Amino acid sequence: MRRAPRTTARLMPNGFRRLTPISLWLAASFVLFASGCVDETAEPNAETEQDGATADLGPPDGATDASPRVDAIDFPPDATEPDASIPVACETPDDCAEGEQCVDGLCAPPACTPAGGCPQLQGCLDGVCVDQCFGPGTCFRGGICVDNLCNPPECAEDADCGDGNLCRDQRCVPPAPCAADAECGENERCAEGNCEPLAECGGDRNCAADEICEAGRCRAQTGCALRADCEAAEDCVGGRCVPFVCRGDVDCDPGELCTAGACETPAVVEIDRVVILNRSRALGVGQTLDLHAVALDLRGDIVARTGFEWQVDAADPVVVNTGSVDANGRVTAGPEAGSLAIIARFGGVTSDPLQLTVFAVEAPAPEAWRLRLTDAETGAPVVGARVEAGGSVGESDSRGQVEFASAPAQPVTVFADGYDYVTLVGLPAGAWHLPLPTRSDFSRVAGLTGDVDFGRVTSQGGLELGLAGASLSGGLSNLSLGRLIGDLFNVPIEVAGFSVDLQLPGGLVLAAELPFVGRIAPKTDFKVTAQPGFQLGWAFAGRINTDVLFRLAGGGGGGGGFDAGAILGTVLPFFDQFQHGLRVADELVALPRQPDVDDVDGDGDTAELQPDYDRFPVLNNQPDQEQRLRLNVSVPALPEGEGTAIALLFTGSELESVGFVPLGVSSATEAGPVPMRMAAPYGGLEGGDLVVMGLAVRFGNGTILPENLSARLRRFADAVPPDVSLGADFLALPTAPEYDPSLRHLVAGAVDGAGLHRAVFGGPNGAWHVYFSGDVAPELTVPFPPQGTPDLAAAATVRVEAIELRDGAGLADLMDETGNASLLDLDRLTTGFSRAVP
Repeated sequence: MRRAPRTTARLMPNGFRRLTPISLWLAASFVLFASGCVDETAEPNAETEQDGATADLGPPDGATDASPRVDAIDFPPDATEPDASIPVACETPDDCAEGEQCVDGLCAPPACTPAGGCPQLQGCLDGVCVDQCFGPGTCFRGGICVDNLCNPPECAEDADCGDGNLCRDQRCVPPAPCAADAECGENERCAEGNCEPLAECGGDRNCAADEICEAGRCRAQTGCALRADCEAAEDCVGGRCVPFVCRGDVDCDPGELCTAGACETPAVVEIDRVVILNRSRALGVGQTLDLHAVALDLRGDIVARTGFEWQVDAADPVVVNTGSVDANGRVTAGPEAGSLAIIARFGGVTSDPLQLTVFAVEAPAPEAWRLRLTDAETGAPVVGARVEAGGSVGESDSRGQVEFASAPAQPVTVFADGYDYVTLVGLPAGAWHLPLPTRSDFSRVAGLTGDVDFGRVTSQGGLELGLAGASLSGGLSNLSLGRLIGDLFNVPIEVAGFSVDLQLPGGLVLAAELPFVGRIAPKTDFKVTAQPGFQLGWAFAGRINTDVLFRLAGGGGGGGGFDAGAILGTVLPFFDQFQHGLRVADELVALPRQPDVDDVDGDGDTAELQPDYDRFPVLNNQPDQEQRLRLNVSVPALPEGEGTAIALLFTGSELESVGFVPLGVSSATEAGPVPMRMAAPYGGLEGGDLVVMGLAVRFGNGTILPENLSARLRRFADAVPPDVSLGADFLALPTAPEYDPSLRHLVAGAVDGAGLHRAVFGGPNGAWHVYFSGDVAPELTVPFPPQGTPDLAAAATVRVEAIELRDGAGLADLMDETGNASLLDLDRLTTGFSRAVP
């Protein structure tokens, strides 16, 4: 169970208070802390708390100057000069005595010297304590950064500068006349007759429509409408000519494969083993199934994902004519029922057989309602399951079937030992097939730990940021932010005498080289959970120039208080510049959760159950693949609601059974086209479906990882196109979801466009899945289970979801025994979903 985070009030140098931790997989928040977060227990300092620009240097906000101003003093008529104890008016330090300074129009003794006198994270400038800084744009209360101190601005416009100098970033600089770009430096351009620096960027989205981000600078590119408008070695993406990268095998010559964005002739390698990625399942006679396999070398790396020889396993005691498989790995079940085993061979190495169950498809009696139950993991019939529908009760026979003479009263619920419970609402008369999921065990979980090695990272900057995880199996419609980035850990940090608690996701690694402080490494390893079985470990790693980050973020929020959504919108585009890494995590094993006696997550609760991170396999990752593949993603309008809206954008590859592996990350805070990058599929990911996904969430109200979200998904079998539209709209959230456990009553509003609605109860003993046909509102009084069986809805959390399927399909299309789809294919056919948690 995720506990509420500890929050501690902190006093910022600008006088604002905020709560930490906040959503700090945001590296920006960490950097801001390092630039001046003060523990509220420290003694306040007038210079530290002063408000307003550094150039003003007046008294603290709300303070009263005890000395009267000169213009308010009446001097005696015969006085020749003011008393030495009375402040003298001034406009510049030249009007004051030697060693004095001019502050707010009055001469005053210095408050400090270069040797000291200022609080932490401030320095002495001409006798005045001012903020320290670490580059352009990091004087968050005004001024310009010179020699790591915030100086008063030199100018506001060119006219403020003399000797023909120009005002740039509040400083007077000599002009650099030019007539063309060629006369300027590598990171400059000729604008209005002067060499001007190219704009800094964290990704293509930070640049103008005719520019792309290369080496941290926006550089002009030729505009285009088609690839033919660009040079031979370029592609047209989002109206800009960009370096060409193959997007799939279709871009390569015959005999070549697209690997990591380059067309290559497959190398001859020594194969250690072949793995069929599909899992066992049941097929009706006439149904087809596309199989996928990979070949691994001695290191365990994927080295082949095509070129397999497929065949029915003759050594298996199969019933003759139960199925066949073609050269591309497509199985056709039948014409007879029975068992079927398929093997894949590559380079003389043969896989273990994939076992399939083939059942006969028979039309039910007119007006009858029939349900076939099979094991979702093996395909075997589930015998002896109890099926309740109002006052009607049935039991599945040796074929896993139960039949009613007419459509039974709704809902229909299936109770079977060793399986999660499933309730169906809204299915008319017909023959339906339900693969039953085995009983969920939330007391056990698999996972990975390890380090992210920055040794091959090419980006530069003082902030090292990495994000790692395992492939996301179990279906993208079950995706959550916690599954993407890991559970949250409270990480205490001591910097320059100040303390702060950061709440960081388990998948994050974070370190920084900070001015005045040195290197800080609050989190150097990752700890993530995963589904058991064959998995892939992935990681992003890069460095960010901290002063550029703050300049693009507008000083980290400027006016006080932090907006997690806004910071994500600033930080995530920097991932375009990161390297990607991939490792094979072979056959992960689910381990029992353990009491958190050492408080590994730092939340103060030592009685809760936590994953057994110490026993998870260590899978260190060294990212080295550049994200060279560009695409332009059109994001629809974000759903209405409270808080700051943001669309988290992910591109990647989803392998059968293995799951989704992110290859690119970005974000959008409003509708429109978003240029982003991804690592071109490599390491076996070329064989998966290419997925572009947008998760619309809203941050606010103290929520660190929002549970309510809406998602859009696009899948591509051969290649991801240059321009991708996520669709017209994100699905609305199920409205007003409520669950009363005492009455066992669930209700939520239906969502237009949904092919089905789903409610999932998850508790300590298993899960209860409820499926509603698309035209049925998700409302249900949850039935009591048979006596002597566990109540999987008791002490459970619940989520309500609306799911949109490809081609307008619905629940009946996934469960029709005579069709070619199954509930096991739900995620493959999902184009959008939304989720609300009561």
